[in-house]
Formats: sequence, C-alpha cells, structure tokens
Amino acid sequence: MTHNPPAPEVLDLCDELGMLVIDELFDIWKHQKYDKVWGYHRYWDEWAPGSRSEGDDGAARANRQQSAERSSYFGLIDLAGFPKDAYYLYQSHWAPETKMAHILPHWNWKGREGEVTSCHGREKNDFRFVWEDVKYAPGTLEVKVTKNGKAWATAKRVTTGETVAIAATSVDRKTLKGNGTLTGFYELATVDKAGTVVPTDCREVEFSVTGAARLVGFCNGNPIDWTSLQDPKQRFFIGRILAVLRGEKDQEGPATVTVSAQGLKPLKLDFEKAVVSTQSTVEKVKTDAAGLEAAVKVLLSGGVVVIPTDTVYGLAAHPDFPEAVERLYTIKQRDAKKPIALLSDAPEVSYADDPERTVRENALAKGAAVKGAHVLSADTIVWFDNRIYGKPRDLAEAKAFLRELSGRTHIVFTGVAYNGEVKVVRSAVTFQQLTDAVIDEYVARVRPTDRAGAYDIDESGNLIVAGYTGSYENIMGLPVEPLKEWGIATVPKS
Repeated sequence: MTHNPPAPEVLDLCDELGMLVIDELFDIWKHQKYDKVWGYHRYWDEWAPGSRSEGDDGAARANRQQSAERSSYFGLIDLAGFPKDAYYLYQSHWAPETKMAHILPHWNWKGREGEVTSCHGREKNDFRFVWEDVKYAPGTLEVKVTKNGKAWATAKRVTTGETVAIAATSVDRKTLKGNGTLTGFYELATVDKAGTVVPTDCREVEFSVTGAARLVGFCNGNPIDWTSLQDPKQRFFIGRILAVLRGEKDQEGPATVTVSAQGLKPLKLDFEKAVVSTQSTVEKVKTDAAGLEAAVKVLLSGGVVVIPTDTVYGLAAHPDFPEAVERLYTIKQRDAKKPIALLSDAPEVSYADDPERTVRENALAKGAAVKGAHVLSADTIVWFDNRIYGKPRDLAEAKAFLRELSGRTHIVFTGVAYNGEVKVVRSAVTFQQLTDAVIDEYVARVRPTDRAGAYDIDESGNLIVAGYTGSYENIMGLPVEPLKEWGIATVPKS
C-alpha cells in the first residue's frame, strides 16, 4: 500500500483474508525500493510517503492544481472508458504483436506557428520516439513504424478545422429494450467539416431524452471535472464524451435523444421501440426479411419465436426475459438444469490482423451478455489473406466469398468461452477449384448467409472442400476439445 497510511479496517480485512501487506510508510525502510533509486535507502532511514519537492507542504501543491482529482491520473483508461495515451505505451510492451502507432497529444497549436514544439528526450529509442526541434505548422503529422525492415503501423495527427457539428462516433445499439435492464453506450464528439474529432473543443453539451429511455450516465473522462456523472450538462473533454442510456422499465414506445451545444446544430438519435411485455407469447415466423424483423420484435417484447431450420423448427428466446426462457424450457420439456442455447445481444469486434483476438473477445462478450451461472459461448470466423470472412450479407456476397476462397487454404478460428475462461481452436480448410456452376449449385443447397465464410462443411461440403487439418467440429462451429477440458459432456454425432 502506497502514499497514505491505510485505514485500520483495511488492515484487519487483509488479516482475515491472509494477505501480506507491504506498507510504503513503515516497511522495508532499509531496502531499495526499485532499481532507479541509486542508493537513497543507504543514507536515509525513512522513505517519504509519496514524492516531495522543496517547500511542498500540501497547500502549495493544491494551489498549483486547477482542481482536486476525482480519479487517478495513472491507469490505462479514463472514467469514460476512453484509452489514455499511456494505454498505447503499455500496449507496445505487453502486446508487441499488435500493430500500433500513437502520437500524442494533438496537432492543433493555433498561435504557435513557426515555434518549436519541443518534447525533451532522445531522437530515436525503443521506448518511445520524441522530437526536440520540430516547428509547428498546420497540416498533417505522420509517423510510420517499421519492424524487421518491413512496414508495421502508421499514425496521423491532423490540424483540424473549426467544430461544425456533434457526431455519434460509436453507437452501441439502436434498440433499447423496455425491461429496464439493458444499457447502451454512445460516444459523442465535436468534429470539423472533414469529420475529424476536434481535440481542443471543451464546450458545454446538454443531453436530453424523450420517450421510453433515460440517461443513466454521462462522462467526459476528465479527472478534475467534478460534475455529477448523471448530470445531463457536461463539457466535452479532448473533444469527446460518453453517454449511457437504458430502456425504461414497464414503458413502451420509441425514444429520441437530443444532444445540444452552443453554436452547433443539435444532434438527434432515434431509437427503435423499447417494448415491454409481461407475457411470453409464442409466435411462428418466417426466415425472410419481414419474418426476421417480426422475430426481433417478439424477442424484444419477451416472447418466444418458432423458426424453421433445414430439418426441424427451432425455438428462440431472449436471455434478458426470464419468463420467456422458462417458457422455452417448458415447451421443449427440458430440465431447467440442462444447458440450452440462448440469444446473446453483444456487439462484435473484428481485428483483421489478429483473428485470435477477434474470436476470443467476441466469445467472452457473448457469454457476459447472458445471465446465468454456467454459460458456454462461442464465436467462429474464417480468415484468409489478412481478411476476416463472417456471415455474408446476401447471396451475391456469399458467392463472392466462395470465389475468393476457391482453390486456396484458409483458417477457421473458434473462440469458446465458459465461466470467464476462453480457449481458441484453429483448423485449416482447403477448397477445391470452384466453377461458377458449382458455386451456384452449392448456394442453392444450403443457406450460405447463416455461415461464416458462406459454407458449412457438414452440409454438402464434398462439393467445395478438398481437405482439412485440425478439428472437424471446430470447422462446424463448436470444437469439443475445450468442452472436454472443462468437464462438459458431449454427445457423439450419430
């Protein structure tokens, strides 16, 4: 424990938990703290609790600060969840395989044209790159990183124009269910006419909601801004702010969000119906566009849908509605203790240069979005030539996928998560040389828009697959190897 004497209650709790406490104030007085001190401990017995400078009596330090901090300047992300600059420094050390370059803080220095924007340090170093004699001029600042003589990553900072609008740079979800349990996260920013975030804009912004939703959190990440996180009036910080919305419980109807700031046109976001229902209705739907849209409405109202598959009818319910899940178990006449497939409303990520990270994070997110003591979740992708092939949007894209994979070997990645632990399995699949006639025949036999990479090895796979290595079940979408390691029983395919 550092900097301040801990509360006695904390030490008592540590004793109960069997935790050894090393206290900066009173322990290891004569032991070197870390290898950069160079002998301080040899001449002074006591260590100062925190850093000190001459004449720093606490009050002087407070006078130097704009405001007291409500959060630490350390750490990798701020209160709003935005990465700090240090995030990228640690990433370069902890995840060297990730292609990353980062320039801080920005390239907006109006009034300093022609002046040196010094950054003390060495010109080139494995730790970080800094400059000492670059004169500021509006434009683009770019860094290109090489690794082993090859291009690795790039980063740019541009001099932005004046703020012309408020933009929603990240929209978590457009549907807020009215059961009062689902939240959505929305990143807002001040942007110039090119759509670039203006990092020096800190104007006040007001957030208002009408309809079946409400604001539950509003944060800019500024550690010295003490505005309540539930106050609809905040200030942009580094040109950004985060809003958290939740569908109102026991209310129906659409919701409209209005984001206003002085001198800018208000930004309006319309959300789909936040429907609430106390009954778990069962409705049969079709698999066309209209049928799927109807299915979504039923699921978000707490109902159960019956969907035709290739062989039998399937049942689906949304996991946020316990009554619907219970109804589903009753219909299937299944013991509630046995596992069942549940829909997971989790946003997916995609890293073309890191497929393992993609399936790992998606599998964990899907599992975290479902309430339950034991949840098994998975995510499967097809990866070829530094591109991720998910489910195609339509038949035209499905055929394009098959043409691109024709005669080549691609990798199938599946991330499987169980109770917070995740494992990644990979298999290699080689396609035959596919003619247009074969592709047309294949997409006529299967539903390629429901498969990653537009194909299913278990369904007419002999038409297109020349061979594979690795787990067959992984190519199908759920490898059994991790399940066996976790002690989950599997039923062999007959």
